[in-house]
Amino acid sequence: MQSTVGTEKIKHLGQKMMDRSPDSLDQVADRIFADINKRRFLILPTKREPMLWRLKRFLPERYFKELMKLSRNMTLGAH
Repeated sequence: MQSTVGTEKIKHLGQKMMDRSPDSLDQVADRIFADINKRRFLILPTKREPMLWRLKRFLPERYFKELMKLSRNMTLGAH
């Protein structure tokens, strides 16, 4: 997070998201590079990503509603 560009509020929000993630930066990077080497078209590098992709793909209204709720909760808690 040292190289993050943005306001302190944005940096805090980014750090909060990183802290809550079950994936480390190294794990995500390893998955991305492995999938690139396999020439995969769609790369879903985190453990949660396949489920979120399916939700976004098949239930876009529900995905957007949940995204707005999450965004609101994280923004309110960032003060």
